Amino acid sequence: MKGTSSLVIVVFLSIQSLPETSSATVRWRIPQSGRWSQAANWDPSRLPGPLDDVVISVPGNYTVTADQQTSVASLVVQESSGYEIQLDLASSLTVFGRCEVTQLNMGANRNLHFRSDVVVRRNLLLRSGASLIGILSRETISVDGDITVAYGTASVDNAV
Repeated sequence: MKGTSSLVIVVFLSIQSLPETSSATVRWRIPQSGRWSQAANWDPSRLPGPLDDVVISVPGNYTVTADQQTSVASLVVQESSGYEIQLDLASSLTVFGRCEVTQLNMGANRNLHFRSDVVVRRNLLLRSGASLIGILSRETISVDGDITVAYGTASVDNAV
């Protein structure tokens, strides 16, 4: 009987220490360049996860470098008038919902996987081997500015 009680307590303590899995809006908190992988750059102070809606909108001129492979529920980068915010993909990113950015700079051999339409409000830079990959094969990519392909070629599948 005593061994059973100890086991129940151990299981209970393990369950209590599981990470939070509820969805939230996670916001970039600093008006300066920084790495995605630093929890202190986010509000709340934790890295965004697959259930989180990510918003990067603090007024300022800066670059957010996504430097580790990650997945998020949605991603919105909103600039204020007179400011410029750039998302630099130094690693692969998967966005399951809305994806709207102002400027997207994709590093060599990096991927942006998406399940919803992608809107780039200004410029898109693709380096050699970078890919935009629609998961459901019916998503669209809309770019309001220039598309630049550096060190490679561009190909479009299933274009209308």
